[in-house]
Parts: sequence; structure tokens; C-alpha cells
Amino acid sequence: MVDVENSPDPDRGYKIEIRRGSDGYVKFTVVALDGTVMTDYFLFMPNQSLMEWRRWVSAMGFTYFYSFDLNTRELLKVENDDGEDVSESMKTSGRWDNAVGTVTAEVEKMENYFRTQFGVSITEAFRDASFGA
Repeated sequence: MVDVENSPDPDRGYKIEIRRGSDGYVKFTVVALDGTVMTDYFLFMPNQSLMEWRRWVSAMGFTYFYSFDLNTRELLKVENDDGEDVSESMKTSGRWDNAVGTVTAEVEKMENYFRTQFGVSITEAFRDASFGA
């Protein structure tokens, strides 16, 4: 399913995919308003209580992968395109706290969007085999 009309962001929508099973996920791939699929995504993995956000930061010319614990509501680490953990360098450069705030806000926005649009949480939809069928 692609949703560009109800997105919480006025300049983008989401392609939503649910894959169930032990390694399953609910994936929100960012799409342009014309439906063009982009590279950024939010990958909620309820069985692991994790969310991964792939984010292209155009001002820096880098892609980052943010790992967020859905239970503790904490940012666990940030990796670059090469899979290197850049969390410590972000902390020493004073960028960690901003990343924590940004990721936490994005997770909350995605969770609220999903609950508002579909009446259930992301995890509830993932666990309900009839959801989206």
C-alpha cells in the first residue's frame, strides 16, 4: 500500500509493507508525492523491539542507519554506509543528543500516524495475520 494523502509529512508519503514471521517487519519506505520510491525507510521489527531508520542526509552527503530500541525508547547506535558505528564520533562532536531527539520524534510520529490511519499499533498490525489481507 502507498499512502501519500494521509502522511504526517506534507512533502512525502509512505509505501507500507508487512512481512510476518520471526524475522518479520513493518517497513515504511519514503515515497515522493508522485509515488516515486525513495531510498529512506523506517523498518520496525516488533520481534526484536527495534526500529532501523535509513536516512540520507543530503547536506552531509551521507547515509546513516539509526537503531532505536522500541521498549526502552533509546537510540542504540548510528552506523554509516560502510556499516561502521559512528555513535562515539557523534557524541564527541556534540551531534548525539540532536540525533536522539530527531529519531525519537520520528518514531513517535510514525507510530501516531499508523494508529490514526489504521486504528491499531504497528506491533498489533504485525501480529494480526488478517491485517492487510
